[in-house]
Amino acid sequence: MFESMTLTAVWAGISLFLGYNIFNTQNSVLKLVYTIILSYAIAQWMPFEALQYIYTVSFLIKELLSFALPFIVFIFVSAGILSFKKNAPLILAVLLSYIFLSNMATAFFTYFISLKIVPYILTDLSAVNIIQQDLITPLYTLPLSAPLRTEQMMLAAFIIGIFLSIFSFPKADAFFIQLKNKTAQFLNTLFIPLLPIYILGFVSKMHYEGNMYTLFSSYGKAFILIIVLQWIVIPALFFIAAGFSMRRAWEYIQNALPAYLTAFSSMSSTATLPVSIPAAQKNGVHKSLAEVAMPILANIHLLGDCITTPILALVTLGIFTGSLPSIEVFTVFILNFSVYMLAAAGIPGGGIIAMYPILYTKNIKTFTYFIIS
Repeated sequence: MFESMTLTAVWAGISLFLGYNIFNTQNSVLKLVYTIILSYAIAQWMPFEALQYIYTVSFLIKELLSFALPFIVFIFVSAGILSFKKNAPLILAVLLSYIFLSNMATAFFTYFISLKIVPYILTDLSAVNIIQQDLITPLYTLPLSAPLRTEQMMLAAFIIGIFLSIFSFPKADAFFIQLKNKTAQFLNTLFIPLLPIYILGFVSKMHYEGNMYTLFSSYGKAFILIIVLQWIVIPALFFIAAGFSMRRAWEYIQNALPAYLTAFSSMSSTATLPVSIPAAQKNGVHKSLAEVAMPILANIHLLGDCITTPILALVTLGIFTGSLPSIEVFTVFILNFSVYMLAAAGIPGGGIIAMYPILYTKNIKTFTYFIIS
């Protein structure tokens, strides 16, 4: 009894220390790191009811953001396209071509690495049933439903933006620019300050319910491979973007860390837009290009999915069939995969939901259910 009370007091003290640092540090990276550690700490000692209230606040913020995100993406993409005037169609064509080729190249790179490593992962791995238990549920929900999905609003933004960039309407241009500025101001003054609270509830829930332990104990080696490949591919792209300068690449990575941590915690690249757009601008990307490219990239250039999906697909196929696909079979899969990724959404499970028709035909429904859960 005494030991339990002492341990609770220690965790409570750690939580207070981390909470103090969150509200007093100006460094956004440290603020997010402290928040993630605090999420683990409070899950060790805080009563279930208190955790449920914290999760409810995070959930309500997520619902409000999910409702607003399609409109935010529409506003930023439309205004960004208008800033390119008559060059907009060419820029969009180049951007979409790059995304398609990048997704395909990353998936092929993952396949060739996985062929060498996945057999070792399979040696001590057997089929397991992973059932998600929602022990913590929100106390309240909001009856909000956006009229159109994010990808639909993005397509509408393409059409309207290109139309207005070809046929000039000064009043329409001014309206979209003003709307974009108001939206950016709203995000900076409201969402960014609430970011630690937004993350706190979701990560606390994961720790309390043991989901992180379950995933890593069952698919731990596969997750390590995923993380290692992400840490190879993403820094390599920064290195190329920095003109092969290690110093500048490291600066770029530091500027992008808040966005990376936010995406890792929220599992949503779209929800990370208020953080990732300023990060891109810090890295020298022109403001207009960042504001049009980032909402598009956040939805359909999902490098994490291009690494995670092939690895877990190969591991799951290996578990249930005892074999890995040939390069011919995998090439067909990747071509379909790269096309379907253009219809993905940067929300939790968005990429895998877009992949469902392919994964279903490849007889790996178990894998699909695992990822969605």
